[in-house]
Amino acid sequence: MTGLDAKLAEVADQYDDLQARFSLPETSADPDALRRLGRELARLEPVVGAYRQLEEARHELSGAREMRDAETDDIDGAYELKLEMLELRTAGVTEPQDEQRLEQIRAAYAKARSVLSRR
Repeated sequence: MTGLDAKLAEVADQYDDLQARFSLPETSADPDALRRLGRELARLEPVVGAYRQLEEARHELSGAREMRDAETDDIDGAYELKLEMLELRTAGVTEPQDEQRLEQIRAAYAKARSVLSRR
């Protein structure tokens, strides 16, 4: 968190505190307090609204980056499986355990392709 982010978070906390005080029963009985709190809330509202939109955008961006990275990992994994499958075929599958491994790779590769095609 940068210094500016910390200050904006403080302003957002202050705004939330003012809103809580504004809704207290004793505040509604004091017209001067209502005006003062109302002015302060109106002054802070644009800043806090923009800060919260920024935080939401950052959160969405972070999620999009995670999805992108996961997709890249899936694609890389699918290519690695395909490469291993080709290597086994090229080497000539002669042992039963090679045949079993080839079947495992085929199944994993098909699953990876299926997952990627749904995205």
